[in-house]
Amino acid sequence: MPSSILIDFDGMRKEFEAPDVPGPWQKGVEVVVGDAPIAKVTLMSETKQELVKTFKFRTNKRRRVVITVTVDANNETDASLLTVEADGVAIDDAHRHEIVTLDSNAECYLYTKTSETVIVPRSSDNGATLEQIDAAAVAAAAIAPPCPGRVAVMAPYTNDFTIRSRMYQALEAVGYTKIHCPEMSSPFMTSALHGLKPKHEIGDLVGVLYCDSNIVMVCRKTQNGYDFVDHPVGPQMLRLMYPQVKQLIGFLSSVEPVPESKLRLLAASFDPIPVSFVNYEGSYMLPYLWNMVESGNMDGYLVTTATQCSFRICYKRKERLISAETDLLPWAKTVKVNVGDAAEVTIYMKFQLEEALVKQFKFKEKKNRKVSISISIDDARLPKIELVTL
Repeated sequence: MPSSILIDFDGMRKEFEAPDVPGPWQKGVEVVVGDAPIAKVTLMSETKQELVKTFKFRTNKRRRVVITVTVDANNETDASLLTVEADGVAIDDAHRHEIVTLDSNAECYLYTKTSETVIVPRSSDNGATLEQIDAAAVAAAAIAPPCPGRVAVMAPYTNDFTIRSRMYQALEAVGYTKIHCPEMSSPFMTSALHGLKPKHEIGDLVGVLYCDSNIVMVCRKTQNGYDFVDHPVGPQMLRLMYPQVKQLIGFLSSVEPVPESKLRLLAASFDPIPVSFVNYEGSYMLPYLWNMVESGNMDGYLVTTATQCSFRICYKRKERLISAETDLLPWAKTVKVNVGDAAEVTIYMKFQLEEALVKQFKFKEKKNRKVSISISIDDARLPKIELVTL
């Protein structure tokens, strides 16, 4: 039986799944407690039930709150509460349409349409500790409390599954409910297409080069924008795999200038496919993020991201591969597997070149089993995995 977080208020109880790992961890849950005078927070496991905290409200208002439960390395528990809506009015509603960013170096910014505020400066160029990431998220919530109009973004993207998981958990734990994690190929491709504004027919393939790299990101024109297809390396691979590509766009950023001589050599290597270079001044990520917040499609040039993931289901020295590299997000799949009398089933996820163990199921009895395994992921690529014995 997994651990649970129980929220009791006004004769009602809400139950939420707690992280199935030893401390330290944090978990934030959103609850409409109405005009209840108190809310009790309890942590329940297989072996015990512990009252973590009781919150008493001073005024009689209908509330929507975020309660964050914390378990430290010594298994000491605590909880905090943040009111995000009272009597139908969002707290701090004046700050709608703002973006809070957190990166793997624990650097944290608050962006509005007209300003940029450093919440937490960069701690290191070599990555932050998990504790520094937690502290940055707490600082972000203190300066920019979660509210309906605020969006939290994990950016720039990191391939490290452990760090990405902790960043998401840290933001969720302090109350952010709208959390996005755009993988970098979509902003690159979208910005390049939006900068050049080419005309394509539905079904046309086009390639995008980043700076002086020979990695081509291929996308296909759709009715509403573009879909990611693949990223072949080099001119020869591009011609072999996608001879239909008749145009390449070279994306250049003013942050990383490339000498003209290199650009000429790069363009010549793809001859006879023409290469048009787009030089983007300033941050290309901000227009992309604002477009994401406002649910736009970048004037028809938004590139929908593929999962770029594969999964290995391992049991008794056997494995089953599920490939989803070119499938679009959000993605979900259910497979049936005869795992025999395996004592455990372990699932690994590979994203680009990084592979991580993401879930392990252990069985109490040794017997032959057929199981159904369901995997789903969104842009954060933090899979939700369920196993059911058939």
